[in-house]
Amino acid sequence: MTFHSLSIYFDTISFESSRLEMTDLLADLFGKCQGEEVAAVCYLMTARLAPMFIPIEFNVAEKSILKTLQGIVHKYGGNGEYVSDQYDKIGDLGDVAYHVVEKFASGVTKSKQRSVLNVYDRMWEIAAISGTGSVETRNDKIAGLLESGSPVEAKYIVRILLKEMRLGSSDKTVLDALSVLKKGDKQDRDELDRAFGVGSDLGYIAMRYVNGGSAAIREITITPGIPVFSMLVEREKDSEAIIKRIPRAIVQPKFDGLRCQIHIGVNEEKDFTDRLWWKRWDEVNGVDSPSLFDASEEDDGIRLFSRNLEDMTKMFPDVVAAARQLD
Repeated sequence: MTFHSLSIYFDTISFESSRLEMTDLLADLFGKCQGEEVAAVCYLMTARLAPMFIPIEFNVAEKSILKTLQGIVHKYGGNGEYVSDQYDKIGDLGDVAYHVVEKFASGVTKSKQRSVLNVYDRMWEIAAISGTGSVETRNDKIAGLLESGSPVEAKYIVRILLKEMRLGSSDKTVLDALSVLKKGDKQDRDELDRAFGVGSDLGYIAMRYVNGGSAAIREITITPGIPVFSMLVEREKDSEAIIKRIPRAIVQPKFDGLRCQIHIGVNEEKDFTDRLWWKRWDEVNGVDSPSLFDASEEDDGIRLFSRNLEDMTKMFPDVVAAARQLD
């Protein structure tokens, strides 16, 4: 799939208010994906390159995008004030990028054939930039990415980088769409919910399901290093319903602090190598078996995750030390 086609899908979805229509659009989109593309699409539509528990971020601010767009305008003989004027009027830098590329970079030789995975890889390169001069280097790469594509591509590249997709879809909508793609209805939702609950990597689950059906996701189980979603209690309509459901009161003291999952026996090289984000991290960094969780060798395969699936291993060395003593 081309990134141009994906951007058009994103644009269509962003204007769709009906949940059912949105689900059908996503099902159609996933049906056009091949191989690993569906994983990349799932990450990009949430403005990420990997699931929440992988600490990879773009670190791109609105100020940087404004400067980059002004640079493009200057490069093609325009006045940089055009960018700030458009931003004041529109209020969405994605739409501003659309107009900048359409108006000033229209003469540049463009390719509407660059693939989703190509753009995904280039975004990994942007996210991996660090150190002295990283802001300028990152802005140059973003400018190249914007100039070489269509206006609608520029719109969604900027929205992804700024984490402002405005699609209105959720993880649950994606799971619905996957089931609709394969079954024509939501009959596989329970299977998908279970896999997502214990797997929490939507891109990986979508890729397994699209390429292998429900049988492929039945194999997904709790894996050390992949956080498990908290199961939220179902609400009741009133106090009488609560008393009927729980006749005897149960009270749990609430302490200040936070909950965390302790994962022991994490083996990244064994369990993660078939995931799209792992391969890209390895390629971008040019190292073997990197630790995606920024953990030291002394952590002995121990990871701590918050209830929001964020890695917080480095925050609690005492907990890591205690976990190391567990049999």
